[in-house]
Amino acid sequence: MFGKLSGVAAAAFLISAAELALAASRDSIPTRHDGNWSVEVSTERGGCERANGYGIGVENSKAQYAGSRYFLISGSDPRIKQSEPMILRHGPGWVTSLAVLPDGRLASGGSDGTIKIWSQDGRSERLLNHGDTVQSLAVLPDGRLASADSGGIIKVWPKDGPADPVILRHGSSIWSMAVLSDERLASLSVDGTIKLWPTDGNGDPVTLRHESPVWSVAALPDGRLASGGADGTIKLWPTDSKRKPVILSTGSPATSLVVLSDGRLASGHIDGLIELWPEDGQGAPAILRHSSSVWSLAVLPDGGLASGGADGTINLGPRDGKGEPVILRSDGRRVTALVVLPDGRLASGGVDGTIKLWPL
Repeated sequence: MFGKLSGVAAAAFLISAAELALAASRDSIPTRHDGNWSVEVSTERGGCERANGYGIGVENSKAQYAGSRYFLISGSDPRIKQSEPMILRHGPGWVTSLAVLPDGRLASGGSDGTIKIWSQDGRSERLLNHGDTVQSLAVLPDGRLASADSGGIIKVWPKDGPADPVILRHGSSIWSMAVLSDERLASLSVDGTIKLWPTDGNGDPVTLRHESPVWSVAALPDGRLASGGADGTIKLWPTDSKRKPVILSTGSPATSLVVLSDGRLASGHIDGLIELWPEDGQGAPAILRHSSSVWSLAVLPDGGLASGGADGTINLGPRDGKGEPVILRSDGRRVTALVVLPDGRLASGGVDGTIKLWPL
């Protein structure tokens, strides 16, 4: 009967009580049969005999038998939250960026060069054709959406109607954007430049130089700009753009920056560390750890921090940064973007072209 598993449309694996007790006492997830656990299979045609000792592989909380498709194991790790997200499909390629519009709708940008605007019930309402890979999205104070691409072009879209977007030219591939407290748009590029655009879109931008490819940006509450570089530094730029920036040394490229509810800057890194910096920039940061490279961060409604990793996990950290995070699993595919929706759900984008809306 087990030889027919690959043709079964639905199946569920249940870990035995002995393994649950074992999992609760350690942090690792079993990767092979070790004599302490068994798997029970249920199919549309009824149950199968217990698979105690059979060749079932387990990896990252998923099980596979004899070349069949993967099935999720329930309860394999006590830290894992078993919740089913709503799934939206952006299209082929990666979901590269997510943003929330003032009316609560979700905007998604993709490597296919399109931007989709989603209603709060998950319907695709509007399609914008940016043309090149959309690297970043930002919402301007007047409600317009800005999109930046791998060719160094920024398009500022009208809120409604068929009018053409305003075009800004950074000059090389743009990795990230943010809106400053003075309402200027900041764009960061792989050529190491940061450009601060006039609010009306007219005239030349102010140019700052990080001196290495710039991957991430955040607007600080006091008006300063934080930029994270491939050289492992974070620079805090003064508001007058003339004085030298404060430099924070991290040792690993900062892929994502976000400001916490208490005003501290959080940075996520390639080496899997998340650093929470003192608000004044002085002293060592508090350290959190993700299970893989961190590619996205978002502040949760309760003040906690969500981090998305290259291994497809999303960690929901407690507000005080102490204790174990709750873990969401996104099919083992890199989590490229995170944003919190007005109704409290967490939206995540992935390399498989899907957007998942997680209940928290």
